[in-house]
Amino acid sequence: MKKVLAMTLALVMAISLSACGPKDPQGETGGDGQNLKIVYCGTSLSTDSGARMEQLAKVFEKEVNDAGGINGKQVEMVVIDGGNDQQSYINAMLKALEVEDVSAIIGTFFSQYALACVDYVNEAKIPVFNIATNFEMREKSDYYFTNRCVDTAFSNVMAQVAIDNGCKNPVAVVYNTSNGKNDSKFMKEYLESKGLSMADTVEFDNTSTTDYTPIVQKAMNTAGSDGILLHATANTDGQSIVALLKQYNYQYPIVSNSNLFSTSFVENAGAENCIGLLGFSEYPTPEVRSQITEFENKVFSSDLFTFETVSWTDASFYDDCNLILEAAKKAGANDKDSVYKGLSQISGYEGIMTSYTYHEDGSYADYIYLATIVEDTTNPVGASIKVTEPLKVQH
Repeated sequence: MKKVLAMTLALVMAISLSACGPKDPQGETGGDGQNLKIVYCGTSLSTDSGARMEQLAKVFEKEVNDAGGINGKQVEMVVIDGGNDQQSYINAMLKALEVEDVSAIIGTFFSQYALACVDYVNEAKIPVFNIATNFEMREKSDYYFTNRCVDTAFSNVMAQVAIDNGCKNPVAVVYNTSNGKNDSKFMKEYLESKGLSMADTVEFDNTSTTDYTPIVQKAMNTAGSDGILLHATANTDGQSIVALLKQYNYQYPIVSNSNLFSTSFVENAGAENCIGLLGFSEYPTPEVRSQITEFENKVFSSDLFTFETVSWTDASFYDDCNLILEAAKKAGANDKDSVYKGLSQISGYEGIMTSYTYHEDGSYADYIYLATIVEDTTNPVGASIKVTEPLKVQH
């Protein structure tokens, strides 16, 4: 019997569609009676992730075509091996863009890979969904989309969670990559827009730092601070920082990004260190959103899907497929220009993970969920991730 891996991250409900959609590069568009052809080239097909997407592409294709297709035509899924490095991905994207009559593409997890392909995508004028969330993708290309929130929105929600829990002058602790620097800047700007302040920003090198004690002590001892905004990864940096904060009996709120809200992180960092951690979850548990259970039942009942678990990346891929389908339905045609126009018309579409509305930053998620880590003696790791009310995304 197949086991279900609980998906712990989310968003819900819709906000109004922006009046300004993506620019129409070629005036009026219309379908030529072609199939809706979606190309996936996100990662290597030799990995579990790539193999899962390949199987889900077949499940989606069969589901839509068995129901009559779209605009009188069939859905056609094409899968290209995206490789395991940037150059391999660039080569895969070039192949994807050259597929005859391609309607849309589903691409990479990695922002830097997407940014490396910007010129090719802009020249081809084909809509591309990425799982990556770097706000710079949309600044570089009107043809890049994500069903998730972009980094600015994540940062705003983190800051708002801190405010809701009494913080007026928190410290940001972030890794010193472009993402970390940008996110601390966005959080500071959001706090200041609410008449509050950021006490300090403490950066760490998540590739070479081995002793996080000086970083944690600096954050804890910042004069006048009353909380920590922790933007870390689920690896050594996040595990070490939350463990040290617990060891030093830190009493103010600790608010983290979604990377730290997973069962594996809690297990690796130790439940006793994680209990009380606040933050947000991009995707809901089945108990919070019934669409998750419906999706699980669908894929597990299909002979085309052989894995024993489902994950948020599976749901994200399926939602991308359905957003492209919805765009073609809105436009009444399946060609790339019609799909592109239709993408700006989506409002309040109920997906697996959340409801979706087109926003000018190229993102669609309308809400994410408040998440906390609570003690749970019935759980093998000793704690559970509790996902509660939806948090409106501040675009």
